[in-house]
Amino acid sequence: MEQRKQVCSEAIAKAFDSCIDKMFEALKKKGSGAFVSSHEILGVLTEEYDEVKLAVHENDIGWLKAELMDVVVAAIFSLASIETIQLTKSEKISIS
Repeated sequence: MEQRKQVCSEAIAKAFDSCIDKMFEALKKKGSGAFVSSHEILGVLTEEYDEVKLAVHENDIGWLKAELMDVVVAAIFSLASIETIQLTKSEKISIS
């Protein structure tokens, strides 16, 4: 059985930095308006996940990396949206 390679801290830092860059690109392009419901969050994450699956099926590593960054950005922005709504409204996000 092949042994897994260990991921070094530099690779993690590089991936993290790439995701931060992608987040700010997305904010410039799409704005910073918070997601308004859990359904919107699920829709965005599902769309990004579907694109990850397509990249895997095409065996395209460059495309896969881009789509994984999109998943990370969507997840972080989703968490920030929930935090923003909770802080500004002092209530839970609309879960329906």
